[in-house]
Amino acid sequence: MLPLSEISFAGLSPDKPRITSYDAKWSPDSPEYRGTPTICPADLEPPLRERIEALALATFRLLGGKDYGRIDFRLDPSGKPYILEYNPNPDISPDGGFARSLAASGRSYRDFIRTLLANNIPSFEEALFL
Repeated sequence: MLPLSEISFAGLSPDKPRITSYDAKWSPDSPEYRGTPTICPADLEPPLRERIEALALATFRLLGGKDYGRIDFRLDPSGKPYILEYNPNPDISPDGGFARSLAASGRSYRDFIRTLLANNIPSFEEALFL
């Protein structure tokens, strides 16, 4: 499992919703982008981090995850985690959040792609001959 990431909404103006909008994700010159920095690894107390990791792994397995995926959470005011969504195919571009988590874990992007290909080329080749 990769290190958890956190999106901070502390830099948004109070009238903006606490969501990661298109501008927050993709428009570097926007106030939404600048106001929602990513913290990786997330600064969480160990019990909360472990709870989120356990929920993420259980969700990944329950929904048939393979190789990689991303589970998004929100914490309520008391710190209780809630699953927002499971994304089985998150952005894995070299400049995306997945690559940032890889770097925080000490793994290289290149090794991740090589492993992904090595794990899937045999099944792809088998599918060609069905």
